[in-house]
Amino acid sequence: MPQYIAPHPGIEVSGTPFALVIEALGTHGAVAKKVLSTLGVPEIAEGGWYPLQLFLDLLKGVAQASGDHTLLAIGKMIVERAVWPAMPSTIEASLAMVDVAYHMNNRLDGEIMVDPETGVMKEGIGHYRCYPQGDREVVMVCDSPYPSELDRGILLGTARRAAPRALKLRVDVTLDESRPSRKHGADSCTYRITW
Repeated sequence: MPQYIAPHPGIEVSGTPFALVIEALGTHGAVAKKVLSTLGVPEIAEGGWYPLQLFLDLLKGVAQASGDHTLLAIGKMIVERAVWPAMPSTIEASLAMVDVAYHMNNRLDGEIMVDPETGVMKEGIGHYRCYPQGDREVVMVCDSPYPSELDRGILLGTARRAAPRALKLRVDVTLDESRPSRKHGADSCTYRITW
C-alpha cells in the first residue's frame, strides 16, 4: 500500500495520534498546527475520530517541514498512548500484537476494525505481519499507508517497551534495504528487529 494514501475514504483514526504529532514536535508544535490549519482543521479533539487521509496529510506535511526523524519519534510515542490489547511480556509476542493494536485504533464506516471478542479483523488498512527468526530477531512486513519511519518508530517503541531493562538500549529496528520498500513505490516495507 503506498505511503500517505488512505486506501478507503471511510477509514478513520482517533484524535490521539494528532495530539502526539504536536507533542513529538515539542517547541516546534506550531509546525503541526500550521499544517492542520492549511488542511482546514483548526483544532483536533483527542477523543474524536477523523479521516485517516487527514492524519496522513498531517504526517506528510510534518515530514516535509521537520524530517523523517520526527516521524520516528511520533511512532515511538504512539506505542505509549494508543489503545492496546494486554501487552505481552516478550518482545516477540508484543511485536505480534502490533497488528491487533493497529486495527483497534482505526475504524471503517464507524466500526472498530477488530472484534475484541473474536479477534476477527476487517480488511482495508493493511497489516503488520510478524515472523520470528530464532533467537533475538524478528522480521516484520508492514503494508500500512503510514510512512516507513513512523512504522519503524512503532516497532522500535513496541520492542523496547517489552524488552527487559538490560536489553532496552540494544533493541534495533532497521529497514531491510534488500527488500522492496514503500519509500521506493512498493506496497510494503520489511524491518529487522534485533536485540
